[in-house]
Amino acid sequence: MQYIGTFKTESGSEYVYDGMSNMIIPADEGLLSALKQVAFDRDLLYENASEKTKQLIDKWGLFKKRELSIDRSFIYKEIREYPYPQIVLGITEDCNLRCKYCIFSGDYDNMREHNKRVMSKEIAIKSVDKFIEYVREWQSYAPEKQPVISFYGGEPILEMDMIKEIVDYVKGMDFDVMFALTTNGTLLTDELIKYFVDNNFVISVSLDGAKEIHDKNRVFVNGEGTFDHVYDNLKRLQKEIERQNKQDVLPTMVLSCYENDTEMDKMNDFFVREKDFLSKLGGRVSEVIPTYDSTEKRAVNESMGKVFRNYMQALLDKENVSKKDMYFLERIFGTLLKTMYSRNIYTNGEEYASLLGNSCIPGSKIFVSVDGDFHMCERINYSFPIGSYVEGLNIEKIEAVVDKWVKTFGEHCSSCPYKAICGLCYAGCAEEEEFNIKKICKTRRKDIERQLSILYTILEKNPEALNFFTSNKDIINEKFMKYKSILNNC
Repeated sequence: MQYIGTFKTESGSEYVYDGMSNMIIPADEGLLSALKQVAFDRDLLYENASEKTKQLIDKWGLFKKRELSIDRSFIYKEIREYPYPQIVLGITEDCNLRCKYCIFSGDYDNMREHNKRVMSKEIAIKSVDKFIEYVREWQSYAPEKQPVISFYGGEPILEMDMIKEIVDYVKGMDFDVMFALTTNGTLLTDELIKYFVDNNFVISVSLDGAKEIHDKNRVFVNGEGTFDHVYDNLKRLQKEIERQNKQDVLPTMVLSCYENDTEMDKMNDFFVREKDFLSKLGGRVSEVIPTYDSTEKRAVNESMGKVFRNYMQALLDKENVSKKDMYFLERIFGTLLKTMYSRNIYTNGEEYASLLGNSCIPGSKIFVSVDGDFHMCERINYSFPIGSYVEGLNIEKIEAVVDKWVKTFGEHCSSCPYKAICGLCYAGCAEEEEFNIKKICKTRRKDIERQLSILYTILEKNPEALNFFTSNKDIINEKFMKYKSILNNC
């Protein structure tokens, strides 16, 4: 069925999803009958729809196929007007840990492995110069821009002298910027913590939950677990932030990962047990799926089902639920449901998600590898450079990446109704100089229809259910909105 999907809730109610506008409407019998025809015919849909549905089709321009294209002017516009430009300096490819699921562990196709390579001062400074030049040029297009300079690895603290040199250099440039750092948390000392807080760094620390869960994967080179070091340092970091009275302006992020066999109830128990401390911090929870793992053959994680049922019950019984008790489950499930609930609606207008899906226009965020090549983010392999510290952003290379993505996306996803909300991006599909969407898409459509069914089952039972959590912006608190690019992308 061309860019139109259907799903059913627990009550048996059916809904139609229009993939061009992202609108969802109740399905009447005539509309469903027309959708079952072999050939797509918008006139037939309209003819068989109820009067109420016809009014919706007329009002919102539903089921219209719009032909769009992306040209250089659109690419320039997107890069210039993005409100949170960010440069991420991958200052080292070395790390003091050997986390078993790390994308640089050697278990992931087309990704680099741990090594001793370090970025030179020349590359770092010239990259920063290019970034400052761009931000100043773009400022008139989006006056509220909040630029960010991030440090990434490997473990960036291994090159602390480099970090300090860059910070001192930028401070001498009369340039309003925020600094950020993604760290495994093991090397934080009292001296370093004070330095980072003094200089208003947004610190992201990896913590996977209780000691037995965290230490399963996040280990030193000798195999020893890291939980005790990380959790103690995280507490000392927050204590220093509070000592300097910066807790309302300087968030700390906790980045948590889980695998298909993680005991999610035990993971949740830890975050609930430590809620008085951890619920004050920002956070993101992500699943780790090794490239050699077949999603079609993976066993069902029963503990995930258990905690999800608890989350659904909380949505329906909000009067008796503590936000602190639910904050971790909200980070797992709430983000997904809220993304669908508050999805962008495109009525009678241009909808570039039909060409790009969830992918961005490369360039507003720049990841710099140790050799000075510019890439679209820190999670993608090095097969798709978009410039360098010498030439800056290369618009021809950006166009080539976008064209390749649009072509691949169009061939595989053109008729899919859920392309704008499926979550596909360059990094997840990147192979050697090509994008492979099939490996991600095998079960994705069924997953989305199941998630939409869950969402609308909840809304049928309690139309106000999501207001409780959408008003509680736990992942990006209102007071931290200027940090949005870091909180979303680190």
